[in-house]
Amino acid sequence: MGVHLFKKIKSEEDPESFDLTIYPGMTSYTQFQHLYLTHKLKIANGIYDQIINSIETWKTNVSLKILLGSGTNIYHLASIIAARSKEDKIHYHLYTHNLGVIKNLMEPENSSDHITLYTPAGKIDTIGNTIVGDDNNFYLATKFDFIIQSTNTIYDKKLYVHTKEESERKHIILKKCRGVKILALVMDEFKANPDESMFCYGELSDNDYIVVPKTRSKREAEYENMFKKMENFLVPEIVHWNYVIYKIKK
Repeated sequence: MGVHLFKKIKSEEDPESFDLTIYPGMTSYTQFQHLYLTHKLKIANGIYDQIINSIETWKTNVSLKILLGSGTNIYHLASIIAARSKEDKIHYHLYTHNLGVIKNLMEPENSSDHITLYTPAGKIDTIGNTIVGDDNNFYLATKFDFIIQSTNTIYDKKLYVHTKEESERKHIILKKCRGVKILALVMDEFKANPDESMFCYGELSDNDYIVVPKTRSKREAEYENMFKKMENFLVPEIVHWNYVIYKIKK
């Protein structure tokens, strides 16, 4: 913190230009927010479309209760909801322990009379940028229309995160909270080897839907082959040019 990441140096090839180098005082840095930004925007739009398509077209002034979990995959969905809530005539009751979502919805351009924001009590986890703690009855007492989460790692169809406290809250949300459960993935979460420093909180099959981006990644063929191997419990319900929504067979 407080150290420049890049330093300008004169270009050896063009004296009128310059090159960038890592600043000498920088030893390491951590970045979560803007990794896979395009993928996350596609996921957010896919989840938003799933929410809107679940509402009968003749209904107006709808009220929805949605739990937005931790992770930056969820962040951009909050922005879309804020921008479209008035136009869609939907009043959203958003429950979240995601500090990025809270900060985003508090911005003047995203504030909306159609959004009521609820948060549990607890302490701040700076690693996951979340509120962690034992105040899970806050969620358990509510029947949600949708519960949307992301995950750090998937190995052998099991879900993992970095900290024990975050895994405990995610476990309760996934196993005990009521509502349609959607898992938002950029696809890079799938790992070939386990990471023993991480904490398991559930399985892919605990969700109702998985939303992934439609990409032109070099690994696209690898991802498609991987999902084909899971077609015994994953069904592509909506294939959009930007995203794919898989329904999990129960």
